Amino acid sequence: HYGIDRVFEEPSTVLYYNMGANSVQASIVTYSSYVVKEGGKNKTIGQFEVKGKSTSSLGGHEFDVKIAELLADRFNIQWEKKKGEASGDIREFAKPMARLLAEAKKIREVLSANQEIPFKVEQLHDDVDMSTKVTRTEMEELTALLFGQVTDPIDHALEMAGMTLVDINSVELLGGGVRMPKVKKILE
Repeated sequence: HYGIDRVFEEPSTVLYYNMGANSVQASIVTYSSYVVKEGGKNKTIGQFEVKGKSTSSLGGHEFDVKIAELLADRFNIQWEKKKGEASGDIREFAKPMARLLAEAKKIREVLSANQEIPFKVEQLHDDVDMSTKVTRTEMEELTALLFGQVTDPIDHALEMAGMTLVDINSVELLGGGVRMPKVKKILE
């Protein structure tokens, strides 16, 4: 829809980058215009051509899983301290892990705008409360390998289009995942 009502004097190539919950899509689209006769008058019509596209399974959910794993590790320590013995691994229990995963999504979203977030869940499992804090730096270190995959769809789309970044006139960032400061920095 970007170019539907626009007239392009010169061809313009746009890179769309959309990081959603479950995937990343990168598309390279060239917009241009042409003139047709309509009712004895010239009318300029916009057109576009998808030059390249790529998808990866990286999405916000992958980051959430890593944060949930961190929370699970911390809960296991608190669980053992509270019960005074090795209690097991919270990962073996679906309901509390589902709660941690839901909370991990909130943590990722809050850390997109803040440096740290206090975290508390009452009676997460076995009558044990969980209390901790997560920092943006911790999250970024924990998910470093995922950040390394952020530009892969762009590289593949450029290759498919036979283009380089120099050929791109503008970039449109879409989706909740691009709100993470480190993703924004990588995409600059």
